Amino acid sequence: MDTSFFVRQVIEDPFDPDIRLVFADYLEEHEDARSELIRIQAERAAVDIYDPRRLELVAREQEVLKRAGYSFFGQLPDGVPPLCSEGGFYSGVSLSVTAFLKHKSKLFKSAPITTLRLDGRTGKLQRLADSKELKQIENLTFAVNAGPEQLSLFFSSPNLIRLKTLKLEITRLTPDIMSTILQSAFAANLRSIEFSNTYGTGDWVLETIAGTPLPKLTSLALGDSRVSEAGIALLADAEAFENLESLQFAGAFSSTAFARLQELGVCQNLVRLSAQQPSLTSTAFDLRSPLPHLRWLRAGSALTSADLKRIIRHYPELEILELPGNSIDDTGVTVLLESGIYSRLRRLDFSGNQITLEGAEDLAFEHNGITEVLLDQNALNQADIKSIRNRFGTRFGRFTIRRTRGT
Repeated sequence: MDTSFFVRQVIEDPFDPDIRLVFADYLEEHEDARSELIRIQAERAAVDIYDPRRLELVAREQEVLKRAGYSFFGQLPDGVPPLCSEGGFYSGVSLSVTAFLKHKSKLFKSAPITTLRLDGRTGKLQRLADSKELKQIENLTFAVNAGPEQLSLFFSSPNLIRLKTLKLEITRLTPDIMSTILQSAFAANLRSIEFSNTYGTGDWVLETIAGTPLPKLTSLALGDSRVSEAGIALLADAEAFENLESLQFAGAFSSTAFARLQELGVCQNLVRLSAQQPSLTSTAFDLRSPLPHLRWLRAGSALTSADLKRIIRHYPELEILELPGNSIDDTGVTVLLESGIYSRLRRLDFSGNQITLEGAEDLAFEHNGITEVLLDQNALNQADIKSIRNRFGTRFGRFTIRRTRGT
């Protein structure tokens, strides 16, 4: 056996992790740094996208990639750009429908492709739907502009049977198209649905999903779709959302409705929660009991330092706290540090708030060398940043101060 043998085996069966791990052992025996790359990417692939552990794994992956010389096994046809990699191989590509139809035969013989992003404007969706290569796709981002009949034709394809994650970037998404998607053969296996560029559609999307059995759905991201009070009520009451572990949405719902939602069954298993509402207030976090499993919270954008106390109290297991674009100042930094939560966070995003040099220095002084801290667009100028760097050097690891405002 040699390297080419294992490469062929992985391309022929991209879903067998044991082949790659045996390959990693072989590479280690031959002192090939890519053995570690295969193992760390396999470990990362086994962790859900909404699990905070992925942050640490992705950081380790970048270090391993450097040692491996950013070299992957297999190859891609000329003119086919890579999208992602898994287990030491390129595993995803981003193509127009026309380019996919042109390269598909050679593409799937050259790399273990399981992730695909399709875009463009086309009338070739019949040919696309008939492509047997789609049977290998688990993760699909669909950004193709086409008419309702063409879209329904594609999503009815029996070749999409393995699909687990679906991201829709369709500006003309309609209830009929959505119904076709959810009634297709792959819907029973869907674990994640994400929407992008589907403005103003939040409530009817939720209503359509609520009426469809999706037993494996654990992640729902509504993107820029707007969710109203009626949408919140659907999330709270529909059985379709009871297994969710990740929920991301935005809209014009009230803080009271958001608080009520968190007290119901739909939120009891949540690991990640993201709610963007321009006038969200402390009432949104006035809960009768903490959320037991929530480890990733993103919220805004009218929160103040005083609101941090409720957030910290009601989400005791937080590992990622993202509060960008709010009104948190140095008092909020003090609240955070006194709570003890800062030492175990994997990421703290205070971008676009009102933190000054004093608050930034406090965060740097107490930093654990691990937490990624984002402070871009705060009340910091270049002189402030230079002062922090001169005083603390690089001791705060992935501490990040990016674009700034203020003078």
